[in-house]
Amino acid sequence: MKKSFSILALVAITLVFLFTGATIAAGPAAPSLTFEGTKYYLAWKDVSAEGNLTNEYLKKGETLEEWTTLIGVRHWPAAEELSDVVAPYVESMRPYYVSNAEIYTSQEAKDDIVIEMFLGAPGRPYVEYNLHRFVIEKGTPGVKAYQFAQRIPLTEDLDLSETQKFLETRLNQLKAFKVTLHR
Repeated sequence: MKKSFSILALVAITLVFLFTGATIAAGPAAPSLTFEGTKYYLAWKDVSAEGNLTNEYLKKGETLEEWTTLIGVRHWPAAEELSDVVAPYVESMRPYYVSNAEIYTSQEAKDDIVIEMFLGAPGRPYVEYNLHRFVIEKGTPGVKAYQFAQRIPLTEDLDLSETQKFLETRLNQLKAFKVTLHR
């Protein structure tokens, strides 16, 4: 009797574990957001030692190694001004500039800028187009950044001006974002 009770208890614990594990594995779908009519799903999240948060979103079927467009959301909760984040960020990207960065300032808010960059790295078969909006949002401590990135394959007839056709739409969509980050 004692032995069968132990086996029954072990089976019950195993079933609970399996059920709980299955529930976690089949849990809610990844958080998503929409940009330019395309749905992006949370693919990566990070919390730095300083407490800074990063969430990166990709289209279904893409990976962090192989993607065409990416949406990034970052938060530096301890930053007090845009310059606490923007200056170090721009400096860290400078070695990868394919052309000079453009800075777009908001006429509505002084704590809201967008940096447009074309980045390249040796051995990469693409140029990475980036729009990074840095903003101090009301009700959120620190600085947040919203990023749209697009990998543009290197070809003989590469035309980076093609991205300018969508600049205004993309700027407006980045300005409309107010995303809660996931830990």
